[in-house]
Amino acid sequence: MPHEFIRPLEIISHEPKDERKEASREAVARGVCQLGNYEAILHAFSQEEHAGLLEEAIERTKKQNGKTLGEASRLLMDGDWEMLTILELFDHETFEHCLRTYQIAHQKIKSSGPVGEYLRQEIEKEGLVPWDIEHACLLHDMGKIILTPKPSILNNYLTDAHWRTCFTQFCHNTLSPVVAQEKIAAYDATLANQSHLRPKDITPLAVALSPQEDDLLKVRGIDTTQSLGTLIAKHQDVSVEIAARYFPGSPILPLIGNHHEKDLSLAEDLSVSQGAVRVSALLATLRLADVFDALHSDRPYKKAFPIFRSLAILIEETNHGLMNHDLALLWINDELESFDIDTYLQKIGREESANYENVMNFLDRPATFPIKKAA
Repeated sequence: MPHEFIRPLEIISHEPKDERKEASREAVARGVCQLGNYEAILHAFSQEEHAGLLEEAIERTKKQNGKTLGEASRLLMDGDWEMLTILELFDHETFEHCLRTYQIAHQKIKSSGPVGEYLRQEIEKEGLVPWDIEHACLLHDMGKIILTPKPSILNNYLTDAHWRTCFTQFCHNTLSPVVAQEKIAAYDATLANQSHLRPKDITPLAVALSPQEDDLLKVRGIDTTQSLGTLIAKHQDVSVEIAARYFPGSPILPLIGNHHEKDLSLAEDLSVSQGAVRVSALLATLRLADVFDALHSDRPYKKAFPIFRSLAILIEETNHGLMNHDLALLWINDELESFDIDTYLQKIGREESANYENVMNFLDRPATFPIKKAA
């Protein structure tokens, strides 16, 4: 009896050959988008060996996300789809965060309640349109493509406790006992006195890396003596550089470029398009949507925060001048409008109860804005 013919793997695989080929090309495209530099990514896609990869990915992004984007799908231009596709290929979670940030801001702007009335008044007063704010929300994290290798930077899983442990161990291993204790005491004092800072914001990245990881990042041009927070903060400037390639002079650029950790009281005279438009309340729209989604969603280093803890942190940032007070007040009221608070309160523990009290106390403060009712 002749030997039974052994078929090649691609024939006996349960996955159709065309689908495997498509998955392989997608994997190559994702690899290209890990280069850490937008110019380098575009150059790589322009090479003959990668012909058609980006175009295929753009069509896939449109097909898979058109429904989620809703009204935005009709407003996005070719450059938008190129940027968003490269971001999705780099990191799907960051892409999804940008989509949710857009959806949150869109819902608030379209709201028939006071928050929507306030935002539409502010947008009109500044000479913009709602899409300017929503557009900025979609593109605000484009610069995160520089945060690679992802396991060490973008997707760093260390918790606050881990960062402190890494720092204290580094001090004890490299310094005399007296100096180590002084460094650790100063470190803890900084965190205690500046509540908006987290350990990742002041801990050198190098203390959490193996020598091999440290060498790899240095080869990539990353200064590991800087903190993870400092490295991540650079992304907003890169986001502006990328968006400006496609939309030079656009009013979305100052919004994108100031969406992180800057005192709004210092930004009152910031302008869009050479001083024509102030951005404080509009910038706060992007910040609130961005921060709320980051807090209320799962992240690599934490589970999603419960609703009142998330809102309490927004209030804390508002009290530090990082959010517009009037908008935060309306935003939180709107967020709780259809929320079953009574049922929720029966299930929560002491910490969330304290967060609830903080939120309720904040909502008792009067707003300072006049709302013009629609005719």
